[in-house]
Amino acid sequence: MKRTVILLAAALCSVMSFATPALAAAKPNVIVVLSDDQGFGDFSINGNPVLKTPNLDALARQSVRLMDFHVAPMCTPTRGQLMTGIDACRSGATSVCAGRSFLRPGIPTMADIFSSAGYKTALFGKWHLGDSYPNLPNRRGFQEAVYHLGWGITSMADLWQNDYFDGRFRHNGVLQEYPGYCTDVWFNLSLDWIKQRKAAD
Repeated sequence: MKRTVILLAAALCSVMSFATPALAAAKPNVIVVLSDDQGFGDFSINGNPVLKTPNLDALARQSVRLMDFHVAPMCTPTRGQLMTGIDACRSGATSVCAGRSFLRPGIPTMADIFSSAGYKTALFGKWHLGDSYPNLPNRRGFQEAVYHLGWGITSMADLWQNDYFDGRFRHNGVLQEYPGYCTDVWFNLSLDWIKQRKAAD
């Protein structure tokens, strides 16, 4: 039985286990939700007295929470550290631009590890670990990926005049238009993919 891994980069928990085939049925499905540039104190579940985040709080109560995961103060290093389990200075993904937003070749990602263990992997949303070959998500372990380029949909690296509404994103490298607000697009694609994986057992 194949298991499912999805990275929703809104849209990437290192459950990097190598199980024998006999244990395959016991392997859990894994969904990682990475909220970009959001601090520990930005959730009411962590004690913020002003911001109210009831849906994320409910998700946190049902999830494994990484309470001692140390990040860099930018999105690319944080993603790289989460994807590899290696500090940004060693992985090479140390900044959001200037040729320092991709992982060094040869470092396996969590998607590579999960794939080699028989999981199906997907990423929906922000990748930001390289905009060209060989750094694209489909070359770094993800079998299915819908993502935008650069550090944001309106960044220079992304498509000219791309927008948060009815945006154009890459589906396994091929540019397509997706109707709706981008965050809704990522979640709907994620839910559809989860349903497809469940139907395929």
